[in-house]
Amino acid sequence: MLVGMQRVKHIFGLSFVVVGLLVPIVGSAADVAASQADPPGKRYVYKHSEGKPLGIEVFSPKDHDPATRKVAGIILFHGGNWTDGSPAEFHDVCRYFASRGLVAATVDYRMLPAHGPEKDKDSQTGLTRKQVCVRDAKSAIRWFKEYADALGVDTKRIIAGGGSAGGHIAVLASTTPDLNDPTDPPGIDTSVAAYMLWAPACTEADANDPPIDARRHVGKNFAPAVVFFGTEDNWLRHWKNLTQYSIRPRGGAEPIVWFAQGGDHGVFGKPDWRLATIAAADRFLVDRGFLTGDSTLAPSPGGKTLTPAVSIPGQ
Repeated sequence: MLVGMQRVKHIFGLSFVVVGLLVPIVGSAADVAASQADPPGKRYVYKHSEGKPLGIEVFSPKDHDPATRKVAGIILFHGGNWTDGSPAEFHDVCRYFASRGLVAATVDYRMLPAHGPEKDKDSQTGLTRKQVCVRDAKSAIRWFKEYADALGVDTKRIIAGGGSAGGHIAVLASTTPDLNDPTDPPGIDTSVAAYMLWAPACTEADANDPPIDARRHVGKNFAPAVVFFGTEDNWLRHWKNLTQYSIRPRGGAEPIVWFAQGGDHGVFGKPDWRLATIAAADRFLVDRGFLTGDSTLAPSPGGKTLTPAVSIPGQ
């Protein structure tokens, strides 16, 4: 059990006060039995959003002692068009990087329904579809920092990441000054030290929604990023524009981009390509001092190899 929790928690409809303890949610016996082959992380409620508990699942290195060692942390946001998806999308990535020495987390966030009268704007808060997600993601990053001592995380070495919509959410949650939940603890910023992004869904169309428009908010403080795209992904051109017209001119760190040749937007859901991206992300983190040593991944069974953007004319 981890020290550091001092707020009221509401878990599965039960409310109680936990003083001095960061208490994980305990799943059912069926959950435990089903996950013996791939052990789950420890699940916590990081906030309530419109009355519903939102969880964060944390995977720690084996024998990690938060009292004696602080390591880099990574917090990941699933994709799903800002209306769907599950934190389980990144269980494999979290387990791997925990095995390499990071504290890794995957996050649930509130999403508006894909259809119906509230699909574009929340009637209670007035927030738009993407704003709802980004506000909760900011709360999750703050929670990760607030309990960094209890988790054994170095707050100066936190990486944010995600896939598709989750990549957009990771970038905006760590850069926009807007969309702060008034119930969040004061004085904790949401900046991060690096990014790990799978086909981030940033677009010029967000210009009509300034708080979640990446072009407005990325700038000279944009952290180093490793980014993965399929060469046939329709979202790629938007990322190129973001890099060319916002990141570079403002002096942000140049993203390291890798391509899956012939791949579309869903290419990294394929196991061989996914393994290739995790290996490339590992190298990126080693090169920047977040990790040490060599990747422990076996070579991709299908022999998939990513291509660096600099080796493709026009990229």
